[in-house]
Amino acid sequence: MTSRHSSDAGGRPARRSSAPTACASGACVLRRLSPRVVNVEGIGPGARLPDLDRPEETVRLIPAVPALVRDPDAPDAARRGRRTVPGQGAPPAGRDHDRAEEMSVSLTPRHPGPGPGPVRLLVVDVDGTLLTSGKRLTAAAAEAVVAAREAGLAVTLATGRMVEAVAHWIRDLGLRTPQIGNNGADILDPVTGLRLLHIAMAPAAVGLLLRFARRHDCLPVLFSGARVLAAERRDDLWLIERNNEPVELVSWEELLRPDREVEKALYLDRRHPERLPPLRSRLLGEIADGEPVPFDAQITEPGILNFCHPRATKIEAVRWLCGHLGIALSEVAAVGDGENDAALLGGVGLGIAMGNAAPPTRAAAAVTVADNDHGGVVQAIREVVLPRAGLAAASTG
Repeated sequence: MTSRHSSDAGGRPARRSSAPTACASGACVLRRLSPRVVNVEGIGPGARLPDLDRPEETVRLIPAVPALVRDPDAPDAARRGRRTVPGQGAPPAGRDHDRAEEMSVSLTPRHPGPGPGPVRLLVVDVDGTLLTSGKRLTAAAAEAVVAAREAGLAVTLATGRMVEAVAHWIRDLGLRTPQIGNNGADILDPVTGLRLLHIAMAPAAVGLLLRFARRHDCLPVLFSGARVLAAERRDDLWLIERNNEPVELVSWEELLRPDREVEKALYLDRRHPERLPPLRSRLLGEIADGEPVPFDAQITEPGILNFCHPRATKIEAVRWLCGHLGIALSEVAAVGDGENDAALLGGVGLGIAMGNAAPPTRAAAAVTVADNDHGGVVQAIREVVLPRAGLAAASTG
């Protein structure tokens, strides 16, 4: 399911009332770290996220996480109080070929997006886009991202993973722009370690998902802060543990605790991924007619059905980030492949689908490039994004 959002001719989100809608269930928790991030009108300049469908909003301080990159411009005293996060485990051993095999691709724009404009922000999905099918970051892909950063573009990874699970790549690529994790439920500043935005699911929605999974013998996994929780160990957990997200086993009673804040829930099926789309349809069919759907449900990778708060999506996170950075949505280029990237690619100035993208994602994009095993992200950056930004696409090496 993807949602459509209106924007004005300049690519900026249409203005809504900033008054929050009351909700007895406390459907969403919005957190801030600093008055620069959240003002009395909502969550940052130009943000749409405070205008949620049914939340009782809470804004409060949360602990910062350690900085992911070193800030060379920070005063010495500030740097001494900060440490760099280790790489959460080194990237997988081995390296794909640096030079991608050529493929015949379409570079003909099909959708104009919010309107033409120079690219100032590059948003890159991780799994299925930046990484190969073997979950490797090739030298060519890394060099292309660094080339975009060194050319002056802000670069943000937007992933369904926790930001902490991609910390080593954020650090190694030298990314300083706030990064998007948990499919849009979290935005983290890698320089300061501050979580700028956090959106939790409604406890009632989490309970509904857990009970449905138990009835249909489906393995549910909850993401709660830095913890990844499941009630039993099956080989399905390989789907996320290979993504640097180790799972902690707890009881069903512990999973069902109503006071637990959950940013994301997953259904996993490694052996029969084709089971998940009809399971999603059956789940949605059990919601009473006229009732709002209390979550967004997307297939993010084969075998992984991802649930978040309805407004915890990549496109909404990018809207917020644009307001935070003072960049118009029309000045954003995004590259992705999954269902959860479709609204993003259709909502920014330049949406680029990978050759391995899901059909709705390809349909939403303006451009299609090679797949993730044949240098698609390199082609997207060097042949599409940098020329659109008015920058040379010359090789860095």
